[in-house]
Amino acid sequence: MKKINYSDRLKAERIRLQLEIAEREEIMRQDLEWVREELEPINKAARIAGNVFSRKDNGIINNGLEKGIDLLVKNLVLSNASWPVKWVVSYLAKNISSNLVAGKKQDIIAVLRKFVHRVREKTHADDHTNGQMHHVNDY
Repeated sequence: MKKINYSDRLKAERIRLQLEIAEREEIMRQDLEWVREELEPINKAARIAGNVFSRKDNGIINNGLEKGIDLLVKNLVLSNASWPVKWVVSYLAKNISSNLVAGKKQDIIAVLRKFVHRVREKTHADDHTNGQMHHVNDY
């Protein structure tokens, strides 16, 4: 007669259950990935709406940009529009530009620094040549 070994059956059942758990976890991961992919258009729309209706930064660059947008939109582009239209368009334009600038802030600062550096070099070179002319004229 064959002796029944319960511990072997228990180990086998445990391994079977662990494999079943792993299989179900993989199915859940695949389902979750499918849900993420299906919701991606909604997430994009929500991000765009968030960019339109909120501002990310109130730094000096954005303040200057907002003043420029106010001037451009209210006084030039929509000069004949009613004040609610001017306000809404200006508000949306400022929010969108604020979010665009927030993503590229370091690049904008680098461009501004380069511009200031060039202006300083040119001014310094002009001062230097003007100073030489004064010395020549003094003699």
